[in-house]
Amino acid sequence: MAEEGAISVENDQVFLNDTVFTHTSIENNQSVVVEVSIPQFLTVSSLVVCLLVLAIGVLGNALVILVILTNKLLRSSTNLFLLNLSVADLLFLAVCTPTTLVEVSNKTDAWIAGKVCLHN
Repeated sequence: MAEEGAISVENDQVFLNDTVFTHTSIENNQSVVVEVSIPQFLTVSSLVVCLLVLAIGVLGNALVILVILTNKLLRSSTNLFLLNLSVADLLFLAVCTPTTLVEVSNKTDAWIAGKVCLHN
């Protein structure tokens, strides 16, 4: 792989440590590498928003699950559907939000989850 801040191109794919992407023009079929830098305030504000969404989502969904499971009067079919939605939302928050936080904090386009999580 490339050194820090360097760009290497292999098989029409760009590998680098900074945020960079390729753009292929349809008219002349040429690849152009464009470097995009994200401002620091945008990175920090994105991290804060993601952390707030994670904290409020986990707290709110945990409270919904706790209330429905502890109160027998709330065990209707509608509330069980809401319980199912809360469990699904907790799973989504547990899987997707941490990877977004890592991606935003590292400022890279690299896949960090390994080959096990990739599909063909």
